[in-house]
Amino acid sequence: VSMIFNPIHSSSSANLYTLESDTSIIIDPGLSGAALKKAMNHKLTSYTGCLITHSHPDHSKGWKDVVSAGVDLYVTEETTQKINAKHHRIHIIEPLKQFTIGEWIILPFKTQHDCPGSVGFLIEKDDEKLVFITDSYYCKYKFKGLTHICIECNWSHTTLTPNIDYSLKQRLFYSHFNLERVSEFLMENDLSLVKEIHLMHLSDKNSDEKMFKRTIQELTGKPTFVCKK
Repeated sequence: VSMIFNPIHSSSSANLYTLESDTSIIIDPGLSGAALKKAMNHKLTSYTGCLITHSHPDHSKGWKDVVSAGVDLYVTEETTQKINAKHHRIHIIEPLKQFTIGEWIILPFKTQHDCPGSVGFLIEKDDEKLVFITDSYYCKYKFKGLTHICIECNWSHTTLTPNIDYSLKQRLFYSHFNLERVSEFLMENDLSLVKEIHLMHLSDKNSDEKMFKRTIQELTGKPTFVCKK
């Protein structure tokens, strides 16, 4: 069974993604309680593991619901401290130390965000390989043999709100991937096997969905999807 990436929520208010195959996993449970259960079609218990990239609530606040449903949680030490997570289902992960969940082989790597312990994931199964990068203003790694690219594309220099607040602008510049850097990242990596590109976490005010999709699709020649908010 090939991997299916399913972006359920992707915005600054809430994130939630799943990766489906024989074994299915959750990435970034940024909803909690009834909202999470509804978004997951009340099937939380059918998932084997859950990955969290970092501690910000729009990516992590459903962690208690996840472990309560009997799903193992994979998270960095810094993130457990920030979200005050203690539970026997929590597994501490470290950048560049590989681990497995069912048939998934997962390698966490450091991302560039204003949050200690934030990571992205390289996820492999059989001959498919997915990279997941969100909330990072660039990526210092290059990847070979990718089939799926799931990457934040939060804003662009051409779509920034005029007269944007200086502190917000600084935060965008140094914690969130923009269209220009995403384009550079894609051109620096081997795209020969890529089947699909998913643009995640678009800013409500500083992005242009149609333009972002068109730009990346024309640049790469690959099917490009914008994750729903």
